[in-house]
Parts: sequence; structure tokens; C-alpha cells
Amino acid sequence: MLSHVVRYSTWQLVAQMLSASTMLVLTALLPASPLATYGYALSLSSLVSSFATLRLEQAILIARSDLESNDLAWGGMAVALGLAAVMVLLDQVGAFGHEIGSYTAGAISAFAMSAVNISQQMLIRKSRSGYAGRIAAFRSFVVSAFVVGFAWLGPRLDAKAVLFGLSIASAMVAIGCLVELVRITGALPAFGSMRVTFRRYSDVWMSYLGQSILSGISLNAPYFAIFHFAAPRYAAAYLLADRVVRMPVTLLSNSVRSHLTHQFRLLIERRQENTGKGILLRWSASLAVMGLVVLLLGGWTLWMFGAHFSGEKWRQAGVAIMVMSVWGGSVISNPPAAATLTAYRKTGYIFRMQAGELILRITIIAAAALYLFKGEFYLGLFLIFVPGIFYNFFLWREASQAWKTSC
Repeated sequence: MLSHVVRYSTWQLVAQMLSASTMLVLTALLPASPLATYGYALSLSSLVSSFATLRLEQAILIARSDLESNDLAWGGMAVALGLAAVMVLLDQVGAFGHEIGSYTAGAISAFAMSAVNISQQMLIRKSRSGYAGRIAAFRSFVVSAFVVGFAWLGPRLDAKAVLFGLSIASAMVAIGCLVELVRITGALPAFGSMRVTFRRYSDVWMSYLGQSILSGISLNAPYFAIFHFAAPRYAAAYLLADRVVRMPVTLLSNSVRSHLTHQFRLLIERRQENTGKGILLRWSASLAVMGLVVLLLGGWTLWMFGAHFSGEKWRQAGVAIMVMSVWGGSVISNPPAAATLTAYRKTGYIFRMQAGELILRITIIAAAALYLFKGEFYLGLFLIFVPGIFYNFFLWREASQAWKTSC
């Protein structure tokens, strides 16, 4: 199991290094305002992709047969494609207002992210974790090449060129994932078969859908608030910090969670609860310490490089990363707990905790937007992420109790 996680996560790390490098280059190429607008498209993409597939792909790993996993994969693709098409159409007729262009890029990028996620789940199911990880690296490489290329060739004071590069790259990635899924699954499943499969696993994907919507809002609301209520330089700095921290943290968490969920399910069936509890304790502690140390060092390094190269956006991003490090460490430590609760089908508890965390975070964001973002920006940023720290702690406590009760 560990070797599968390492292979998958190594490619995920390569993908995130490409993404982080892209943000560093864009920070040097673009002024704060167009960079912040590009970040608006990325945040919109992240938000939409959190529910674009209805999270049907989350049931792929526990589907009883390959036919059912095919139904879930193609169903998720169809829903995501339909949502992206509707968003692009509304954007073209001006339904979204002044951020026209950001919505188109965000919609296409969201579909690409959904396609990558579905393809990865199918490959993990077939014990091809290394190949699944390479898909993430492929996506990052294509996006990085096109976004940086268009930013270099286009006007520096306008975000249209870089948004167009994001759209073209995302479309290429989505087409590649569709071709790969055809190769894995063969012919498209019948609509009637998909409907039966959706109903059979409704308790799984519907719970994930609710969690994902809440998580998507919770994770992306800070950027939207900063974009609209703080100075552009803070939005640009937070964008860099967010890409450096949240994306690798989230993808690593999803990687570990996907593998542990399948493993924990097997341990429960074999009545090996003590083994499962040991994995929960060791992995949670190790991941938390690793995340905290890496983020503190990364933020400090970026701050120092910003000082050396007189890069004010880098300095501000470095401070933001250090402010977010405790939250990042708690998120990285979360997958063993989330996998435990998923394996025990206690996803309702996760949903309730996410709802509470979101309510508290939105309340703090509203207060920060009104009072702190115009003055004590970093204090407001820290307070926004405090609910997430408590959320991950309570999930760990419930997971530990689940293993203890079964022993």
C-alpha cells in the first residue's frame, strides 16, 4: 500500500512543483491586478470542480464490478461536461458581468480537473497508481506551458491572454482524459445501467457531494473575499500562497485518502481493527509534523527570496504561507481520519462537521472583509483558517473512537 501511495504522490508532487513554478513566473511577469484576475478563474475552477461530477467518481473505488465503475466514471464525465458547457454559454452572453472571460476559463479548467480526477480513480482501482499520478503531472505541464507562454506573448496589463492560455490547455487535458477513459472502459454504458448504479451507490456519492460543496465554498471563499475587499497586491500574494499551500496539500490528502479508504475497508472486513487504528495514529501524527515543518520552511524561504530579489509579492506570499502553516499541517493529517469514517460509512458526521466549519468560517470572513483586510490583513487571514484546524481535530477524534469501538 505504501509503495502505491509513494508512486502516486511523487507524480502529484511533480505536478505541484510545476504549478508552483508557474505561479512564481507569473508573479514576475504580471502586475498585481491581472494576476489577481487569473486567480479568480483558478478559484472559480476549484469551486466548480468540487461538485461538477456530483462526486460520482468517489464510489468508483468501492464499486462491486468493473461495469459499475464504468457507469460511475462516464456519468461523472457527462455531468461535468454539461455544467461546463452551461457556464461557458452564460459567460458568452454576459450573464456573469465584469469578470467575463474568467468564467469561461474557470469552467473549462473545472471540467479538465474533473476529468483528471475520474481518470485517476479508475486507474487506482486497477492498481496503476503510477500512471494515475502521471496524469496530474501531464495536466500541470500543459497548463504551465500554455499559461506562461500566453502571459509572455500577450499584453502584461490585461488578463485576457493568460486566461485564453488556461482555456486552451484545459481543453487539451480534458480531451486527453476522455480518450484515456475510452481506452480503459471501452464502449459507453447504457443510460439505464448508469441510473441503476447511481441509485445503488447514492449513499456514497451524495454524502461526498454535500461534503465537497461545503469544502469548495470554504476553501475558495477567502480568495473571493480578498479579491473584492482587499488591495490587489494582497490578492496576488494570497494567490501565490494559496497555490503553494492548498493545492499540494489537497492533492496529497486526496491521494492518501483514496488509498487508505480501500485499505481500511479491507481491514474492517478482515476484523483487523487494531491494525487500522495503528495506521490512523502513526500516519496522522507523521503527516501533521511533516506538513507543518515543510510549510514553515517554505514560507520562510519564499520570504527570504523576496527580500533578496526585492519581490514584494513574494515576501507577502511567504508571510501568508507561514500564517497558513498550522492549518496546512492539520489538513495533511486529515486523510487517515477521513478514510476511516468513509470506510465505516460515517460520512454524515463529516458532513455535519463541515457545515459547522463553513458557517463559522463565512462569519469570520465577513468580519475580516469589513474590518481586518483593510488593516491587519495577516491577522484576518489567520482567523479565517482557525475553524479548519478544529474541524480536522474533531474528525481525528471521531475516527479514533470508531476504531476503538470496533476493537
